[in-house]
Amino acid sequence: MGTVLPWLFTLCHLLISKSSYPSYGAANDSLFPNQALTDGMNLVSSNKIFELGFFGSPPFIGKRYLGLWYKDIGSSTAVWIGNVLDPLRCGVLVFNQRGCIFLQDYIGTTISVYKPNQIVLRPVLKLLDSGNLVFGDSRNLTAGEYLWQSFDHPVDTLLPGMKLGWDQKTGIDRSMRSWRTSVDPAPGDYLFRLDSGDSGHSPQLVLEKKQRTVSRWGPWDGQKFSGSDALMENNYFRPMFNSNTDAFYFTFEAKYDWSLKLTLNLEGKIEFLRWNNATKRWNIVNTLNKDICDQYRTCGPFGVCIGEDPRCWCPDGFTAASQDDWNKKDFTEGCRRITPLNYTDKDVFVKNTGLKLPDNATYWGMLHPEECVEKCLKESLCMAYTNININGNGSKCLVWLGWLLDMRRSQKSGNDIFIRMANGRIGEHDCLLPGNSQGDFLQGTNVIAYDFSVLAAATNNFSLDNKIGHGGFGNVYKTQKTEIRDYLSENLVTIFCTCPDPARRVTVTWPTRFNIIKGVAKGLAYMHHDSRLTIIHRDLKASNVLLDREMTPKISHLGLSRVFEDNVEEKTQHVIGTRGYMPPEYLQNGYYSTTSDVFSFGILALEIVSGERNWNYRHPIYDVGLVGYAWRIWTEGTAIELLDPLIEKPADCNEVLGCILVGLLCCERRTEDRPSMAQVVSLLKENEMSRLNFMPQEPYF
Repeated sequence: MGTVLPWLFTLCHLLISKSSYPSYGAANDSLFPNQALTDGMNLVSSNKIFELGFFGSPPFIGKRYLGLWYKDIGSSTAVWIGNVLDPLRCGVLVFNQRGCIFLQDYIGTTISVYKPNQIVLRPVLKLLDSGNLVFGDSRNLTAGEYLWQSFDHPVDTLLPGMKLGWDQKTGIDRSMRSWRTSVDPAPGDYLFRLDSGDSGHSPQLVLEKKQRTVSRWGPWDGQKFSGSDALMENNYFRPMFNSNTDAFYFTFEAKYDWSLKLTLNLEGKIEFLRWNNATKRWNIVNTLNKDICDQYRTCGPFGVCIGEDPRCWCPDGFTAASQDDWNKKDFTEGCRRITPLNYTDKDVFVKNTGLKLPDNATYWGMLHPEECVEKCLKESLCMAYTNININGNGSKCLVWLGWLLDMRRSQKSGNDIFIRMANGRIGEHDCLLPGNSQGDFLQGTNVIAYDFSVLAAATNNFSLDNKIGHGGFGNVYKTQKTEIRDYLSENLVTIFCTCPDPARRVTVTWPTRFNIIKGVAKGLAYMHHDSRLTIIHRDLKASNVLLDREMTPKISHLGLSRVFEDNVEEKTQHVIGTRGYMPPEYLQNGYYSTTSDVFSFGILALEIVSGERNWNYRHPIYDVGLVGYAWRIWTEGTAIELLDPLIEKPADCNEVLGCILVGLLCCERRTEDRPSMAQVVSLLKENEMSRLNFMPQEPYF
């Protein structure tokens, strides 16, 4: 085929020039009137960054498209296509004296690209270094005055400076559309667009599949798209949003001269990609819809997606609409209020922080918060409100007249929202205490059983002011009663996790982290080997490790644990646990044993070392998760780079390297290759370099 292609291009060139345009040719980056760009010829931007030409199947044999691509990368990753619906077999890009731009094949078929509605004295078609193909008067191009530009007609790719959104002057509503197949750029199933919200006052980004919403980012709150961590400013790009009477649009700016683009692929994934010259491949910088919480309405009406297990949570004063369904991991029915609304001005609004704002916001004008809440109380359909400040233009009152849909927890990019509740007690709290069996069970232990009335008094009747968190089995409250506080202060005081807040993470120094790792290892070793019964935790993770005042770890949340016989593997039909901590044999086949906890401990050890969470971590350059990244730098001899950059590096790095080694050993794919927890405790006790002579196999990631 390599020797045939030049002849095909030559034949195409001759047929077109003979039948249509005796005068043809092309400048380096521009076309002028009566010039034509034939198949096999290319325009190249002035600094040789982008290239315009025809690509696809060979001429006369298959479909040919006019496209734009990075010159050094090639046409295999075209970033713009001019004839997605009308491929040619052998084509030419024509630019005549009247400024009409069109494509034509050798039999005379014509496809219009642009026809000016005014006389252009010095027309020119030029390819810019930004990747924008522009048309206009050559005297005005420098000032950015274009009569037509390819940036107004994106396909599946957005380059820096390209926009999603509406322009009143041109009447164009720019959106992205996935390809139909990997070789057919005709519109596919997925559409990514900027939704104007309520008359443009609550714009948000929406991904649709066959006209049904599948993901949503926003609304825009003046600084960010609510609840959209992946669209926050980072080292690679700066997202921007513009909203005025003439236009509203989303765009982004690349911070460096890297080849960066935003793409919508065949599967509906929206990804920021950066070209890596060393590997000659596109690396994922950020994925907008990467986890379960990015799916629309994952947790149903009034539900909040938290991305863990259980993945859904009900706000203060709400409970599962169907507990049976929630027990089966079906959250589509969402949540309901424990106490029904009064629908009067006696109702109150409960502040919820760090949440992605719900869908279907309604704009009620520029109102102060006091005016917004007063108006909401008078409207029985008003279920929640918030105030946002767009571009410093004052306080916008946004309300929700009905169900609150598509909320998620996001401390980084979430917002405050005030949800309407009945005035008075949030609801009746029932507690079932089974006769004497509880006392019999607790005999001989140091566990204290409190009567429900004592707990109610200690928490001010389970007041929301005393709520400090939410677990898999309900809300968690702080207590006011002295004897309860004194008991708890000696046991479980605070929760340790890989905290996203840098100010808090930096306070957990390496010696403290090392002691936590060793303490958790000893706790698991006791459960597996030293206790009267062998116990498998089955849900070991950061949020299930509690710390006392001395930062001594306590393994908690044994609701999924099982009593076990040594050296026996069992199977379950219902795989439960937390994503990111479950081993492959459990995820794929339902088998679990003590080695399942060992795997989870390995993940936890790597999380504590790095300060990152395994389930949502993605390395921006290598496109691997936390375990994959740890394995890569271990094999490269640079494993110390895994240590959390927010804490001071210890003088002796052997402890850090030893913990990384233990983490990788525990994450081995095969159960027989993982150490026992007793062996892990022994490894962590050693302080000599000899322990680093172990060579782990490639872990599961």
